[in-house]
This record gives sequence, C-alpha cells and structure tokens, in this order.
Amino acid sequence: MHPALIVLTACLFALPYRAQVDQSDSSVLKTLFLIQKQADRLFKNPSVKIQTASHDSLVAALEFILQCKDPLILPWDSLKSHFSVLIPANRRLLLITWNLPERNECNRYYGFLWQQATFKKNHFWQRKKNTTVALPNFVYRLHENTNWLKQKSPELYTGSAEQWPGMLYTAIVPANGYYLLLGWNGKDAYTQFKGIDVLWFDAEHQPHFGKPVFKIPKKNPKRMLFEYSKEAQMSLRYDPWSRRVIYSHLGPRDENPALLGQFAFYGPDGSFDALNERDNRWILEEAIDVRNKRSKLDNAPKPDTEQQIQLYPIK
Repeated sequence: MHPALIVLTACLFALPYRAQVDQSDSSVLKTLFLIQKQADRLFKNPSVKIQTASHDSLVAALEFILQCKDPLILPWDSLKSHFSVLIPANRRLLLITWNLPERNECNRYYGFLWQQATFKKNHFWQRKKNTTVALPNFVYRLHENTNWLKQKSPELYTGSAEQWPGMLYTAIVPANGYYLLLGWNGKDAYTQFKGIDVLWFDAEHQPHFGKPVFKIPKKNPKRMLFEYSKEAQMSLRYDPWSRRVIYSHLGPRDENPALLGQFAFYGPDGSFDALNERDNRWILEEAIDVRNKRSKLDNAPKPDTEQQIQLYPIK
C-alpha cells in the first residue's frame, strides 16, 4: 500500500464517527488535502489493484468530509482537477461526480450528493424540550447502474441513488421543484453522450433522476441524450442571461442516407438548438441565432473627451 494511502486511511479511522463534523476541525481540511494528493496518484496509475484500494479510501474520505455541518464553505476548488464539484445558485445542494477510465475506452462513474435538511417551508431547525437543535443534512452515495444506456429507451429511465444513470456533471440549474443537470458520458471507443438530466426529491428527501419536464414534438422524455462521434466535440451549456439551454445540433458528417442513426459518424452541423423555460417546462426551439444581440447603446454617441473632467488629475 502506498504511504500516502496509509496516512489517509489512518486519518479517517482514528476519528470518531459523528452525524455532523465541525468544518473548523483541522482533520477536515487535512483530509481534503490528502484526497487531492491521493487523487493525483490514482488517476495517473494504470494499476487496477492500486486503483481499487486507493479509490475505496477516497470514497470513505469524501463521505467523511460531507458530514460537515456546512460543507459548502470548504475549499472544493482544490479537487476540481479530478472531480466535478457543483453547487447551485440556491446553495441547497452539493454534487460531486467523477469517472475512472476502464478498458476499451469505457468509464465508470461515481458520485456523492449532499442535500441541506429542509423541513416545513425550508426551516431546518427542530425544537425539542425548549431547545433548538440543527437537524442533520442528507448525504447520498451515487451507485451507477452500468446498464442504463443499454436499455431500449434510456431517455425514459428513472434512476435513484442506488440505480444512478451515471454521468460526469458539468452544470446544475435550479428550477421550480427540480434541478437540470448537464453532463457527459464517454460510453465506448466509438461514441459518447452529452445529456440533460433532471434531479428531484420525493417527500422522504430521496433523490430521483429523470422527469418529463421537456416539451419535445412526438416525444415525452425524462432526460435528453445526444450521442455523437468520439472524435467530435459538442457544445452544451446553460445561458443565464437568456435562461435557456443551448446546444449543438447533431447530424451525420455527410448526406449519405446510410449514415442516419450511425452515431459514430455524427457531430455538430454548425447550427444550434435551445430549450426555453416556460411554465416550469423546457420547450424546444430549433435553429436559433447564437450571435450576440446588438445593444440599444451600440449606436449611442460617444462622449467628447475634451469635455470630460479628470477625477484624478495627473501631476
């Protein structure tokens, strides 16, 4: 076992388990630092045996850190070279995902989901015997269902923390009662996916993935998936100014009818589509103009520099 792995494991098991850990505890920051160092070795080492042992320790360390009273304030940027760490604008979630490459250019996906405790109109305090006690937050480990993309209609699959449709998430967008998740899945040596998934929680605070919030002609998907060539690059992003999801339109590399449905030959065709939010649903708009809109101030007269007064005259 690598010396750094021994230190990391000893650090974890020497600490008593608590429902919530004080983020000011030096052991939390120390564990975060050791995760970073161990991840550097893990993702560079091709040995499957070493990967398995190192990865198990990383998972245990991340789970320990997420027991903090408020993990949102921790310096997660130190892990972003190997992990995707997403915090939505409402700061009620923390979503961590990562992938490990396997043979044949396939990947395995892993993740953790931290949710702020919310009870009775978002109050997460509970009174007990005239004292106010903070309720524990929710931490879920995401276990990938490695067969979800092999289903006949993966767009209709409904996942959970135990049967997670694994992706490496790149953005999270809060909506009314759910979150949009933009992500990527490497699939195999020939094609890859980008997707728009939906995360929502039931009355018991259990997470679910997939929900029919998209208005697509002749379809009622619970998520949107885009499959294309491993050699191509697709754009998928959320534009906060227009409040819409913008993505590349995909098609075969030429007009040969034999290539229709052969996604190993698909890539962006130069046009873009969008999903616009209306009444808490996302409506498809095809062939949008992604050029910057001209401002009303573009033709405004420029100020006369001779009439301007220097606030700080040059001596």
